[in-house]
Amino acid sequence: MRKIIWLTAIAMFLVLNVDAQTKVPAKKKAEETAKEVASAAKKAVSNKDDGWKKGGEGLLNTSYTAFSQWAEGGINTLNLVGNVNLFADRRVGQWLWENDGRFTLGFSRTRTDGFVKGADLIDIDSKLGRQFNEKMYWSNLLTFDSQFLLGETFGEEKVALAIGDPGYPLNDDGIPDPSVTGAEVVVKRLLGESKFLSPAMITFGSGIDYKPQDWISVYFSPITFKGIIVNDQTIADSGIHGNRVDTLANGVLEGRRFKPELGARLLVGAKRDLTESLSVASSIDLYSNFLQNKFGDVKPQNIDVLWITNVGLKVTKYIAANFEYTLKYDDEIGVPKTRTVGGEEQAYTGKGIQGKSFLGVGFTYKF
Repeated sequence: MRKIIWLTAIAMFLVLNVDAQTKVPAKKKAEETAKEVASAAKKAVSNKDDGWKKGGEGLLNTSYTAFSQWAEGGINTLNLVGNVNLFADRRVGQWLWENDGRFTLGFSRTRTDGFVKGADLIDIDSKLGRQFNEKMYWSNLLTFDSQFLLGETFGEEKVALAIGDPGYPLNDDGIPDPSVTGAEVVVKRLLGESKFLSPAMITFGSGIDYKPQDWISVYFSPITFKGIIVNDQTIADSGIHGNRVDTLANGVLEGRRFKPELGARLLVGAKRDLTESLSVASSIDLYSNFLQNKFGDVKPQNIDVLWITNVGLKVTKYIAANFEYTLKYDDEIGVPKTRTVGGEEQAYTGKGIQGKSFLGVGFTYKF
């Protein structure tokens, strides 16, 4: 009986020992297999190409106002504004490439002035980033801004006339009347002018892009290059677009057609559909130049501001209402202003906040 018990115990010991020795390699092999599967899955994700996601929206807003023997007065006006928004995005693993383009062109027509350019915008952005955690990217951002056509801004001011000047009062004989003193005429003075590439702005920077939600982005670049281009020499000579103007030996003013800047940039943008028919988009762009400004001063505390807010309301599939407001400030850019000199208003250019708003209802088409 004792022999049987001893033999049984020895057999059990041998079985358990062999089983333990076989389980260790099996467990190790299972762990290695799991690691290989995880590594393969991670590699598959890092190489996954979601393909291009692209599309856009076109809007055409029109309005016409007509008056007939209207006691308060008014001018018949036709307004036409076209707007195209495009996007093309692509994700390949941890890389994300986002491209956006906004193109706007509008005209107003009156009986007296004919067709006059209104809204005019070219805005192209391209951002390439690599994701290093769930909400953070390291991104490179390239932007280009300009306009399509010639645009002019005028101000009115009174100018004293000398005898013989056009517009000077004449006597009954059709010759300048010397008895008239203080003759004045209201003239239009050109305060601002722009055209394609005059001005234009190119920026390139690299920094952190934080995306806590898919509808919001906070981008900060400690070093961003900004180049201001004023390709037309006549417009450059005015110096109203932030470019430097030099005084030559003969006293003639000559504007530089390119102005480089280097500084820090903060760009915060949000775009969200509040309901099926109501959407809101807003972005604020802050830039501080570390180099000399056009006046030869170094003032990084003078921050350039660009804030754009857009509200869209979808009425039907093809009809939509749109409101957009743009606020802009740059202490190197002159804006049309008036001042009182000798009791008279005088037009000039100076520092100030620029504002532009648009409200329209028209046709829309998404593609």
